[in-house]
Amino acid sequence: MDYALKYIVSKLNTDDKDPFNLWAMVLETILMILNKEQLDKVFKSLLNPLKSKNKSSCQPLADLIERILLKLNEKQQNNIFQWLVDGLQDKQNVGHQYCVHLIKILLKKWNKEQLSVAFKYFMDKLLNSVNGNVYWLHWGLYQISVKLNNTYSDLTFKYLMEGLRYKRQCTRKLCIDLLITIPTKWNQEQLNDFFIHLLKNASKYKNEHVRYSCAQAIQKLLLLQLKWNEKQLSDDVFNYLMNGFKNDPSKNIQYSCAESIGKISVKLNEKQLSIAWECLKNRLNDKNEDILVRMSCAESLGRIAMKLNKQQLKDTLECLMNGINDDNENTFVQKYCAYSLERAVLKLNKRGVNEFAHKLSIQSLEMILIKYKEKKIDNIISCLIDGLKNEDKDIYHYYVESLANLLTKLNKKQLNTENSLRLNETRLNNLHQWLIKGYKDKDKQLQNSCLKILDTISSKLNDQQLDNIIQFLKSGFSSTDYSIRNSCEKILQIISKNLSKQQVDDTVEFLLSGISDKYEK
Repeated sequence: MDYALKYIVSKLNTDDKDPFNLWAMVLETILMILNKEQLDKVFKSLLNPLKSKNKSSCQPLADLIERILLKLNEKQQNNIFQWLVDGLQDKQNVGHQYCVHLIKILLKKWNKEQLSVAFKYFMDKLLNSVNGNVYWLHWGLYQISVKLNNTYSDLTFKYLMEGLRYKRQCTRKLCIDLLITIPTKWNQEQLNDFFIHLLKNASKYKNEHVRYSCAQAIQKLLLLQLKWNEKQLSDDVFNYLMNGFKNDPSKNIQYSCAESIGKISVKLNEKQLSIAWECLKNRLNDKNEDILVRMSCAESLGRIAMKLNKQQLKDTLECLMNGINDDNENTFVQKYCAYSLERAVLKLNKRGVNEFAHKLSIQSLEMILIKYKEKKIDNIISCLIDGLKNEDKDIYHYYVESLANLLTKLNKKQLNTENSLRLNETRLNNLHQWLIKGYKDKDKQLQNSCLKILDTISSKLNDQQLDNIIQFLKSGFSSTDYSIRNSCEKILQIISKNLSKQQVDDTVEFLLSGISDKYEK
């Protein structure tokens, strides 16, 4: 039987459709009489060729494996499932993908009892694995967890909580990630148990990645609690967040704790709020601090602003304004300061400015935000214009497209802002030279993007620049592409009011000569 089975499988290694279908039918016929060892050999023999073939050529073989899998009885499927789970460790991407695909097929067909057994098998693999790379198990455990109903969720929760007590750091991290990925599966008591465990043990874990997973899980659980109850934050939770924010050696955890403080600020009492506010403000002002931590501090200050007293609010707004106005400040920190200041101003306007500050103060804050945004636009335009110098055609195309999209979205007021550097003479000179280069490219989309930009900037051009653009448009009118000629016509209509008499005469003469040439032909 083994020799015959080996012979049948070998005949499937062909690209000829008719022989393949014949031997596939033979294999499917004898399937049910195969023992576990023979079945394993068949699957191994069928899957191995998939690793060395491209997707289209191996599709008939993949379809055969899927048909065989669905014809197996429950016991046979259980045996193959274990073999497929082991196959997830395959370092070859193709083999791994087919194992994933086949496991998904089984999970869709299985009942809750089979899924529970499968989950247990995955967990045993996780808890007993000697290999440090166990994250391939995360996929399987998650796939099964989301399918199990409440009847089996207790068992799932028990296994994952057991995993938190294992010494191996990667096992703990994976269990934490799974528990927080599907929190709606657990009841209130289970979530409380998980939360308490995290608070008691999170800071004790030596591995930074495990502590970070704990910090992220605690944040998610706190946000869930915001929806469930009106209680203020307990001192234990607050102390964990502040300790992580101030003392954890990992900047990622400091960042996460600072972020959590802002997100759950509505639960803080007056004392907790004052402590958190002071710490957030000081860390934001410390330019030697990690950029990610400072960004999180800026964001959280914006979230807690409306719960502060008048003096604290005033100090917070000044702190955020200083971050925006400081030319030497980190760009990302500036961005988060602007975001938080805008958030606070919107809330102040909604609540009534007289309650917090004089109306003039709010208008000053709004002007700071406007100037900041204008400066950011200037910097972006400058970067895009400089990018037009790039010799790489693909990169040049990207900068032209980006510049066209940005300039066409700016309104007239934004383009003519006083003291704005975005369209000064030097930039315009550089810009139209690089656009002429782009127009000479045969790419129609690039040509149209160049014309869009010229359409936008034409009102800012001086006489010399207009002369250059007229020459540019003349080449456009010579194009055989109607859309290009049409774009040139529109641009000419727009710039015509800015042309001198001589420029108008020259342009009209060119157009008339083009018409006469057409009729002569």
